[in-house]
Amino acid sequence: MRIVALTAVDTPSAFVPLFGAKCALLERLHIVDDEPIALGRSLLPAVMSELALETAEQRPTYALLKEKAGADIASAEIAIGARAVPPQISSLIGTAADAVLLVLERTSYFDHGACAEWSEFFIRPERYKFFLGNRMSV
Repeated sequence: MRIVALTAVDTPSAFVPLFGAKCALLERLHIVDDEPIALGRSLLPAVMSELALETAEQRPTYALLKEKAGADIASAEIAIGARAVPPQISSLIGTAADAVLLVLERTSYFDHGACAEWSEFFIRPERYKFFLGNRMSV
């Protein structure tokens, strides 16, 4: 992963109930075989803006959240769709300006109920495959 942004920002109005007035913005470019495959954009608790860039570049979001916030992630809601994206996103991940990308939105919650993160991932569909599973207790 390569860090595109890690900073404290004013929380977008739709997310103030989840994070308060300030939150952290973390944007990371996901790269495989020297080729970008996705851009992840995450809103996180404000304390996450204090992360070292090297740490944020090398560790998964959930591991960073557990370490910095001191709580486990207990649940997540995920939606997957497709849409055209702004030119700055398509240029970062190396697609045509009018490309339609897979977009995964995820909202995760700590075990104490507070929102841990809201993320959207802009994914090149030709470079990615989703595997979903569910274990049923008998």
